[in-house]
Amino acid sequence: MVDAGYRRVCYYTSWSEFRLGVGKFTPSDIDASLYSHIIFAFAKIKSNKLKKYYQNDTELYSQVTSLKLQNTDLKVLLAVGWGTSGSKAFSKMVRFSSRIKTFAHSTKSYLRQYNFDGLDLNCEYLAVGTGSHPNQKEKFGELCMKLRQVFEQESVSSGRDRLLLTSAVSAVKTTIDAAYTATILAA
Repeated sequence: MVDAGYRRVCYYTSWSEFRLGVGKFTPSDIDASLYSHIIFAFAKIKSNKLKKYYQNDTELYSQVTSLKLQNTDLKVLLAVGWGTSGSKAFSKMVRFSSRIKTFAHSTKSYLRQYNFDGLDLNCEYLAVGTGSHPNQKEKFGELCMKLRQVFEQESVSSGRDRLLLTSAVSAVKTTIDAAYTATILAA
């Protein structure tokens, strides 16, 4: 069992099931007792909303989230990555506050529909990818704040646990300085 003082996080990559031989890895291969959090990688952004990446992802969503029956403390999050969505799709979505709002509200509904406990923004290469624009740093901060606000409001109105919001970010200082506002991410 996972020590209560630590978070032990596992990314499950949905394409692992397509591997051949010993490299094939399905949700049934995950030992849920080893982890505090499992992050399902990845969804994509299309028309300012989360969408499944592979045709069979919704079936895999169910298999991964059902691991919570084996470990009642387990949290399962869905990751959206700029590599899978493309930084152009992200840049297009964050360009306008109205699109950010649409994304935040539809994300809340999508996560609840598929029994996820939160969203992981996988954005190690946020400011360096094709399609990046000059104010992407500020827009990423706005996105994080809007998601947090929507998740908190939904929790208060529904009485359910608040959806988690996490982010995988770069460890490279030049990317950190260009891509993230630390005070916003830490809020």
